[in-house]
Amino acid sequence: MFGLISVGLSAISAGCSAIGGALGTACGAIAGSLGAMLNMGGGLITTACNIIGVIGKVFNLIPPQANIENDMTDLGARIEKSDVKSDAFANAKEYIDHLRNNIEISREDINTLSDEKKKIYQIVGASLIAKGVSENYTMEIPSTFWAEAALSALSSGQVQKILGGYQVLGIPADLKAFSERSLSLADNKCVYGILADALQGVDLDKTPKTPEDLITQRNSENVQGARSA
Repeated sequence: MFGLISVGLSAISAGCSAIGGALGTACGAIAGSLGAMLNMGGGLITTACNIIGVIGKVFNLIPPQANIENDMTDLGARIEKSDVKSDAFANAKEYIDHLRNNIEISREDINTLSDEKKKIYQIVGASLIAKGVSENYTMEIPSTFWAEAALSALSSGQVQKILGGYQVLGIPADLKAFSERSLSLADNKCVYGILADALQGVDLDKTPKTPEDLITQRNSENVQGARSA
């Protein structure tokens, strides 16, 4: 298991390095956080990518009717094929548009890939979309945020509310620090309020209803992941 994860993380890192520049470094951190969940099964990564994808569609980073998993996989493959690095563009959106408009990838090319390679491309593509989302919120979204959202079983709608709350407060969207109880008392009080507002009125069985539920769910997933590693 550890060998497979190590190979996957190395390939993910190489994929993000193909992005180049500061954007590639940022994407590498996000992808590394997502890739670390490989030992917890594919479900959590799928959840994280779906959250990123739904919000990515809001900001026109993914076409509205696109299948999120296929689109991210396709984007990751285009990154590897492109000779032009991201530092030739002003932001993630411009780079994404270049990849979609100028780099050719056929459905046949994607279909012949191994499942492992598809997952690597998906994670690399997801990291780029996530960085584009971060630019639209014009605030720091830590590289761990998306993995934490998946571990906490949040819905994409809840995540959008949470990010909006962090944006109003003007503090980094550090869910991990909240879950690990490492925030200052003042910041913890503010973040608790953000989460309480985002989680209220939710009827989905697996979705946390309170900030305490979020911490319990997140820590439970971490324990299960450690056992399966």
